[in-house]
Amino acid sequence: MSLAAGFALEFAKFGAIALAYVVGLAVLFPGGGTVVAGLLCAFFTSFLINVLKESLIPSADQRAITRALRRIPPVEGERTAISGPLVPIESSLISPLGGSPCVAYRYAIATRVSSSEAGSSLSKCFRGFANSPCAVQTERGPVRIRGLDSTDLDLFDERRLHRAKALARARAYVSTTHFEPDPGHRLSAALPALRQRFAGLADPQLASRHDYGDPQLELAPSHEFLETVIPAGQIVTAIGDFSSDGPELKPRGVHLLTLLPGDLEASIEDTKPGLYVVGVAFAMFVMAHVILATAIHGGAFD
Repeated sequence: MSLAAGFALEFAKFGAIALAYVVGLAVLFPGGGTVVAGLLCAFFTSFLINVLKESLIPSADQRAITRALRRIPPVEGERTAISGPLVPIESSLISPLGGSPCVAYRYAIATRVSSSEAGSSLSKCFRGFANSPCAVQTERGPVRIRGLDSTDLDLFDERRLHRAKALARARAYVSTTHFEPDPGHRLSAALPALRQRFAGLADPQLASRHDYGDPQLELAPSHEFLETVIPAGQIVTAIGDFSSDGPELKPRGVHLLTLLPGDLEASIEDTKPGLYVVGVAFAMFVMAHVILATAIHGGAFD
């Protein structure tokens, strides 16, 4: 399914739910306010339906892992899961702050910002990601991985490095590295690449590297140094669209690449929504309808 078709389907489902609420409320309580109430209830109902669907119906990633556990051979263009040691195709990388040999790394140099309301939080001065060309060594042979990015390391352990040891390495790295202005999390910064990928115009890369920050900033012992690495040989599960050319896995369209620590059995649990997500969705659904019932009882629609 294309990105546009997916959005259209979700919008149509929300529209049908909203229409049912608005018409039902208008019939039961003639007067103003039913459109706003109907849209709010439709939003929380749609959210609950989507969470329950993900909990009860196996996702594409879960189905891919199940096929892999059953040793069903991959099919061209199909969402596929593989598992095994992640190994570099050429040479390993060296992480910039910890000096660890690895296949991929993500780092951040940050300052702690205090707030009387929210306690303290980290403000990142420098951040970056890199991966070498790599492959998952499966029982059928190596499968190359394309399109890794920083978010693929979210489930891997992040280390807080000893400040004194990391500071010298950080200063050396900053002084010899070209940094780009940090785009932050602005959607506009990611749109060009997303448009190309969704249109099939850009082939995901085997290797990538991004460094963001201001090299004029002076590093100090008060900075905090964070790093996530995937060492060569770590057992991972990779999920993506399979291509026999290589062979390789890669993201395609709305189907992102997924990288999980551990084997297939461990990874299938990571693809399921947690019970707390279901609980939060149900609580929001109930709260919205309690508020609606209170408003009706108070004569808001009279």
